[in-house]
Amino acid sequence: MIGAIERALDWLKSPNAAWSGATPLSLLDTDIGTESVLDTPGRIEHGIFA
Repeated sequence: MIGAIERALDWLKSPNAAWSGATPLSLLDTDIGTESVLDTPGRIEHGIFA
């Protein structure tokens, strides 16, 4: 479980091409940004990367 938490934190702090290089963590201050971040793992799971 700890490894999963560490990977999740790394992902939240890493620039992401889906948001023009913004980090997921930086988007969590708005409702739209939070929704986008929460939707991303599902899109990745289905092969939709952007």
